[in-house]
Amino acid sequence: MIKYSLICEFHHSFEGWFSNSASFEQQCERDLIACPECGNSKVKRALMTPNLGAGKHRNQPAVPNGVLKSEVSPVEAGSSMEQNSNLSVPVDNQMKGQSKQQITPEQIKIMLRHVRRYVETYGRNVGDKFAEEALKIHYGEKEQDIIYGTCTPEEGEQLADEGVEFAEIPLLPKDN
Repeated sequence: MIKYSLICEFHHSFEGWFSNSASFEQQCERDLIACPECGNSKVKRALMTPNLGAGKHRNQPAVPNGVLKSEVSPVEAGSSMEQNSNLSVPVDNQMKGQSKQQITPEQIKIMLRHVRRYVETYGRNVGDKFAEEALKIHYGEKEQDIIYGTCTPEEGEQLADEGVEFAEIPLLPKDN
């Protein structure tokens, strides 16, 4: 895993974990990486300092070039983003002993809209056959694919029991 210091076009800094640099590039091209503060998907890598040796500054996060350490909140400095299943989720373990900044409901809505837009753009709508299609993909009967649709609560339980990874994405009102 590679940890990058990232910065959005509005100069909000955060960190992200990626399996390799190609994964970061692919996710950037597909607008899968979004700033946790403002939801902006125009993100780039910030200048990072190497973590050499076990000096007294070893556990301090890298700060983007041109940003004073005092300008970076503990959440921005200590947050980490897991890039699995195309979702960005802050990892609370990295923030032990630090004050936590709350994510606002508006930021959550922005993130959910990004996820929904990605799924609807790159996924295939299978309607009410979601559980059936997900099981076929899970057991290798069909090729890996991004699908979306609906299923009953009972079908959702069956998918979970079978070990199928899926997520419910709530419907949000249109942004006016």
